[in-house]
Amino acid sequence: MGLVGWPQNLNPNRRALRLHILIIGIALALILMLALRSLGRRSEVAKIDQAPLSPYERDISASEFRSMVLEHSHTTPVLVDFYAHWCGPCHAFSPVLSEMAKDCQGSFLLAKLDFDKSQSLAAEYAVDALPAIALFKDGKKIDGFSGSRLPHSLRYFLATNGIAVPNDR
Repeated sequence: MGLVGWPQNLNPNRRALRLHILIIGIALALILMLALRSLGRRSEVAKIDQAPLSPYERDISASEFRSMVLEHSHTTPVLVDFYAHWCGPCHAFSPVLSEMAKDCQGSFLLAKLDFDKSQSLAAEYAVDALPAIALFKDGKKIDGFSGSRLPHSLRYFLATNGIAVPNDR
């Protein structure tokens, strides 16, 4: 009994060769499919770099940290998001942070800081996992956490630190 559509009178070596060619073809098709899928994910990575949803968030560099975070936190609390482009949870949590900054309408400012471009700041503020969130008031880090959270958990974090948060929708 042979494969459907394959001649039965082939010698065993030719049959094995055709079978190997078929297996290699399937393997190449799977590799191509995975490569194309990976390209699709790369477009998702760019979402962190999209324009801010509100005037209450901004991408900052390490050189801007002092003026944009430490000095500004004397008038308005600043929530710093340490993220990396290669970090999947960072991509998942970024929209939650952006939406919260928009909903809170200035109760806090969201500063997004690229972990890979600001290693010294990450070390200074003991960032050991991503995403890492640090809340600054009066020029000092007062609280923080690592890992992504659901919106209600982020609301609780902000509220327990004295930031006015809108009710759940």
